[in-house]
Amino acid sequence: MPRPLILCEMYAFSPSLRAAWAELFSFLFQSLNRSASPSFDIRYSNTLDDFHDPNLCLGHICGYPFQRDFLDTHEVIAVPEFAIDGCTGLHYSSWVVARAGDLRHALEDFKDSIAAINSPDSNSGMNAFRHTLSGIAPGPRFFREVKLSGSHLNSLALIRSRNADIAAIDAITFDLAQRLHLFDPSNFKILTQTRSAPGLPFIAHRKHGLDAAVITSALNSGLSRRAEHSAATLPIQRFSMASSDLYCQIKELEEAALRRGYPKLR
Repeated sequence: MPRPLILCEMYAFSPSLRAAWAELFSFLFQSLNRSASPSFDIRYSNTLDDFHDPNLCLGHICGYPFQRDFLDTHEVIAVPEFAIDGCTGLHYSSWVVARAGDLRHALEDFKDSIAAINSPDSNSGMNAFRHTLSGIAPGPRFFREVKLSGSHLNSLALIRSRNADIAAIDAITFDLAQRLHLFDPSNFKILTQTRSAPGLPFIAHRKHGLDAAVITSALNSGLSRRAEHSAATLPIQRFSMASSDLYCQIKELEEAALRRGYPKLR
């Protein structure tokens, strides 16, 4: 019999983060009266197509593609709430950052500069960034060039190497990467904070009929059982249930940018 699949690419960009997630998922399955590993598979590198896998139990996804592509077929099971600057309850935001030594100090000063985005499908790196930009400058073009980096950490690397000037970095990634010493924060400065949006949800296909309350309770039970180093590595304070309709807030950011002349971040 195929084993249940968990997709967990988000906030799993180091071995220690993956180990912390694996420990939590092990407790989840124990709480659901299933034996621990190898009763389920975790896939840390995924594409949006993976969310159509019939063996998918839970998938951690950015809210932007969720509300765009999966709102009718999948439902929110639980949302992690992080004890991190830039996060409030179910919501999170991004930091718009530049090199520490850059003489420009406000977003408006970066006209005709080079921006980096992690993905066109990212709320934190593109959609929220575009919304913030649309509030200060008329569309359709502000930057001289927009580079696709592939990840928030790559965006920071492009800024550090002077191959880009500015990027919007998910506040959770920014914090976790500092905890893991993956970059030196003294090399960067924060220009502004984007509008907050609902945090990245764990979702499941509606056809599975999962009980969100049971899953959320089991995840919270797992949080209380974690090793101290796991809790420090992955500072989730609780999991909460949320309506899928909450993610229409992300669509509202997109629509506001479109009204102001920004069909794309450019």
